[in-house]
Amino acid sequence: MRLRGVAGLVAAGLVAAMTFAPAAGADDLADLQAKLNKAKANAKANEQAQDDIVDDLEHSDKELTKAYEALEKTQAQIPVAQAELDKANGEYEVAQREAASIAERLDDAKQEQSAIAEQITKNEADTEKARNGIAQMARDYAAGNYRMTSVELVVGASDFGDVLAEYNLSQTAIRTESEAMQAVREANAVATNMQVRLEATKETISSLQTQAQQNIVDTKTARDAASAAKSKLEKLEADQKSAAATLESRKAAEQEQQKKLAEDGDNLSDEIQKLIGLTKAERARLKKQREEQERKAREAAEKAAKEGKANGGSSGSSGSGGGSSNGGSSGGGKGSGVLKYPTAVPYITSSYGMRYHPVLHYWRLHAGTDFRAYCGTPIYAARGGTIEWAKLRYGYGNQVMINHGTVGGSNLMTSYNHLSKFAVSTGEKVKAGDLVGYAGATGTVTACHLHFEVYVNGNTVNPVTKLS
Repeated sequence: MRLRGVAGLVAAGLVAAMTFAPAAGADDLADLQAKLNKAKANAKANEQAQDDIVDDLEHSDKELTKAYEALEKTQAQIPVAQAELDKANGEYEVAQREAASIAERLDDAKQEQSAIAEQITKNEADTEKARNGIAQMARDYAAGNYRMTSVELVVGASDFGDVLAEYNLSQTAIRTESEAMQAVREANAVATNMQVRLEATKETISSLQTQAQQNIVDTKTARDAASAAKSKLEKLEADQKSAAATLESRKAAEQEQQKKLAEDGDNLSDEIQKLIGLTKAERARLKKQREEQERKAREAAEKAAKEGKANGGSSGSSGSGGGSSNGGSSGGGKGSGVLKYPTAVPYITSSYGMRYHPVLHYWRLHAGTDFRAYCGTPIYAARGGTIEWAKLRYGYGNQVMINHGTVGGSNLMTSYNHLSKFAVSTGEKVKAGDLVGYAGATGTVTACHLHFEVYVNGNTVNPVTKLS
């Protein structure tokens, strides 16, 4: 149980930004997943708080209790929903960035493909030109336009100058032919290389187009996930506001109910004290004693809660005696042993002590010990005695009151509350272990259990101090 107001709960849960603005880059996705895992772990750990609520709001207005439980539930779920939204937005941004990267790489690949194709066309033209030059030289040689051998040069020349001119011309022709042949060979090699590059570029383009298609699917999935996370968060926020409004509207009814319960408790003590024949003065003395004890317990609980909060711990309700006030424990406290456990399998779900009302914000006494008892569970007399009454009382529901007479110099009585059905009637004598009724949820409670109270001279005491 945490000491906070309704306004604090709502303010802590409201989400200021729930847009599709980029939340994180690809490098942050691992961090976002870690935050989501942490939020889920915290939400799971906070499930115990739901049990605390049932204890802290026992005997409270049912609509108020339901609204407070809803408020606590959304309070635990909102951090998870926010983490889910952040992660979904991060994944959506990564998908968008990947789309931009693919588009850029695809554009580069297409430009490269175009450049290679253009180069191949030019290379083919140059190769064709070189081949045509070689063919022309072959035709000139066949037509006798070049004298390629020494004999041809000498025989065909009219003088030495003619020989020299013919020689230079033939050498030029030879070099030109050789260069043309080399150009053709190089052009063929380049053409082969260009074709390999072109095929590789085509494969790259095909792969990028496939990635682009998959990215369309991934982006849509990420966008849908972000949209769903945003809707979930908005619904939780709306639920939280609704629960807070209900809580506020039920405060007056809750205050009235708590007032009646306090009066009923006082009346019960007074009724017991009259039964055992205490004088008016003695009853007044015991009432003052009870009020002083409750004041000290309240102050101690407030101090413990503040210290727990300062130390970063949970400021849960304060219990005393065996078992936790809001946790569960098996029976077996260090009591005097004058009473036996009222259930066959004693398991304490909430102990005697001060409780903090999380809505009205004050401490009040939980005047008994709650035992786990499912609906219809048999409930037994803790000691022999006389049934003073078996009747319906306002907050207690169906109540059996047993007078055990004088024990240790004082009158001792026990009550068994919220029963679904009686197994005894007024004036009946019972022994320890006799069946007195069956567990239920009558009165101002939300679930079946046994609320067990012990009275010494009409004032409640911690039942664990009397149990064996």
